Amino acid sequence: MAGHGRSCFPVGHNDRVLILWTRPPDQSPARCAVKPGTPVFLFGFFIECSNVEAPPFFGATAADQRTCAISGLEKLSRTQVHIQAIRVCIDGAPATDIMQDRFRAVSPQMRVNLPNDNILGVSARTATFVAAAWVAMIRPLAPGMHTIRVAVVVTNGPPTVTSAVVNVVPGHNG
Repeated sequence: MAGHGRSCFPVGHNDRVLILWTRPPDQSPARCAVKPGTPVFLFGFFIECSNVEAPPFFGATAADQRTCAISGLEKLSRTQVHIQAIRVCIDGAPATDIMQDRFRAVSPQMRVNLPNDNILGVSARTATFVAAAWVAMIRPLAPGMHTIRVAVVVTNGPPTVTSAVVNVVPGHNG
């Protein structure tokens, strides 16, 4: 959930993939327009581990960060956030639970230049990190309007349902 920021990020050669952040229930759904043939990539839940954060998000090396991110994804999502399932539904069709190994993605180690006053609360510096996430890559949708809903089902309360509307428009230029 990206919150109040942008939700639609065309990426890749000629913007041929849409990275989509669905919007929380207290906001109107994200609205994106794409060309036909554009797959949609979305995150259900993610964790990152870096060389600048305190435990349990600290990893000194690429291998440490990878282990931390993968185990953190499992532990945090299931035991601390109490997620049972992350269900992705397109146009009211049966939902797919993406909280499975085949939907887990892990990044290579990456480098970032953190500015002062950054989200991690550390001084400005270069950091390395690895991220792990439950993700979905949705095949290109037919022309027209499509509603994508993501339901995060937890053991200790009602599910959180986020949504987006993707309009596939022939001739759209991004």
